[in-house]
Amino acid sequence: EGAPLLECYALKLDMGLPLPPADHGCILSGAQRAAKENGEAVSAAIGLATRTGDPAARLTAIREIEEAISELTRLLTYIFAMGEERRP
Repeated sequence: EGAPLLECYALKLDMGLPLPPADHGCILSGAQRAAKENGEAVSAAIGLATRTGDPAARLTAIREIEEAISELTRLLTYIFAMGEERRP
């Protein structure tokens, strides 16, 4: 959904993307996806802590953390689209 890599790079470079204003539903669904992905990332990291020698557990933790970062970045982009505020 969307272009998370483009959104992430644009955010890092402080470039404005032409995004439609975020509404209540957009923020709520973005927060729900971010919460889900963050829960899965924490769970995978805890799982890795008990299986540090397991390459599959390490790859799972990496993937889940990347997905969580992507969803949080997308949510932040939606929030920035609500107004003219820029990152400090």
